[in-house]
Amino acid sequence: MGTEYWTHKYPCLCGKGHILEHVESPDNPWSKDRYSYELACAECSKIWIYRFGYLENRAAYETHKLWSERQFKVEKEIRSICSHAIDQILADKVFAVPN
Repeated sequence: MGTEYWTHKYPCLCGKGHILEHVESPDNPWSKDRYSYELACAECSKIWIYRFGYLENRAAYETHKLWSERQFKVEKEIRSICSHAIDQILADKVFAVPN
């Protein structure tokens, strides 16, 4: 008993490489087979990337990834600035010396 693994090889649409389907089949009644895919084509992998079950244009993915990273950094800076400002406002109100 154990998990079985196997790979199916399909021709790439360009005809120069392959698309690999990896299957992992656990040997128990409560688990389901797991599938993953790999684009094993030197030509197409320059243009496409396989993500979440779909082929995605690599240039569009890289651009989106770059903008997402930039957005995360800006949001982090904004949260930091707001946090300091709120802390200062609360400190001024809580620890204010009455006249």
